[in-house]
Amino acid sequence: MRNFILIPVCLLFSILLSTSANGQVTELENFRKTLTHFVFYDRNQIDSIPKTDELTKSLTEKVKDDFRKFVLHPESKSIENLKSQAKTNKSSYWFNNYSYFFTSLKYYFGLNPDSTLNLPVVESISFYGLYNYSHSDFISLYIERCESGNLNFAIYSYIVNNTTYYFIKDTRKNKIVFERQIQTTGVPISGLYRINDNHVLLVEDDMNISGQAALVVSTQKDIWEPINAFKGMAYLTDSNNKREKKLTDNRMLMKLVSTKTIGSVWGTTSIRNNYGLYFDAKSRSLCHKILLKKGGSETRTICAVWTNNMFEINDYYLGDHLEDSEIPFPSMD
Repeated sequence: MRNFILIPVCLLFSILLSTSANGQVTELENFRKTLTHFVFYDRNQIDSIPKTDELTKSLTEKVKDDFRKFVLHPESKSIENLKSQAKTNKSSYWFNNYSYFFTSLKYYFGLNPDSTLNLPVVESISFYGLYNYSHSDFISLYIERCESGNLNFAIYSYIVNNTTYYFIKDTRKNKIVFERQIQTTGVPISGLYRINDNHVLLVEDDMNISGQAALVVSTQKDIWEPINAFKGMAYLTDSNNKREKKLTDNRMLMKLVSTKTIGSVWGTTSIRNNYGLYFDAKSRSLCHKILLKKGGSETRTICAVWTNNMFEINDYYLGDHLEDSEIPFPSMD
């Protein structure tokens, strides 16, 4: 009698495991299908569907909803479970409808010689055949794991036509705690630091183009909320779209400004590791380094201590001390 009871229980457990695993594949494929439909629509490649602002907004939300379903799968913080279920030719992977590239980007943010940078582990899923609009690369989603010490978070993101949507999940509770849309060209977060029980510091990263931005969020509610946590000189854009520096009492972002030229000349990994934003947990300070003079090698560390829910720190342009002129082309003579 005992054996007759045991077999159905084991069978049920096996079915539940199989359903959970297959569900992850289903959610990935559904997201891919919805995203593909949106991209074709947004590029005016579906003649039967006229493009309107209202429909664009609705379809954008549909893409985000399907991505949330993928994010909230308990096994979604790593690509290994998906790879184990896929068919492969050792280059690409596929399930029922679409093909993918699964990649571990171990050194995406560099070799991390400075442990204070606390760089996340990055993996990517590239959607084979679905080009990112006019770009030569395929649309990808990224998974970043920040699991060390008092951090248990995974950051999920996807990029559509230079707009990045990122979602932070508390992996212990399997709940999305923060969502944000930014302009970037790659993996969006190069640092996630716990300031105290009520605040987390995020370093948004677009070192290929515009640099980095620090953002503080309040974690007191189930859904984190960004706060104005910076004071000092800030780079602002005037009515003529020109950048100017002004004193602000409170602002949401602290910017470490770069350019495409600086990234090309100095290398994004080198800039990030040597001059990038990071949080010093011992002093509870937001820091970055600058060269003492242009063309020199000596550096000085700029830090702002977390005081009264505020960092007092100026925005900084990397070109003040790093060469930012266009890359010269060699003469053909």
